[in-house]
Amino acid sequence: MTVKLSAAMKKIVDETLKTGTFATAEEVVFAGLQALRHQQTGTFEPGELKQLIAEGDESIEKYGTIDLDEAFAEIRAQRARPKARR
Repeated sequence: MTVKLSAAMKKIVDETLKTGTFATAEEVVFAGLQALRHQQTGTFEPGELKQLIAEGDESIEKYGTIDLDEAFAEIRAQRARPKARR
């Protein structure tokens, strides 16, 4: 199957790839489709929740955690910064 993305969708994929979280555009699109399925059905494939928990545990081991107040302070600071022009 071939899917054509609008310029706005391509921009989202490109920006997401720049974060380094995903290696390919296909991975970004797949994650989006998974999120849509979860939103619509609220269900997980067999073993999927266990895998997500393992990924979360791995992330905590690698990057640690931050306090909730600290997380919200970072979000507020990011929103307060002017957006860069492109």
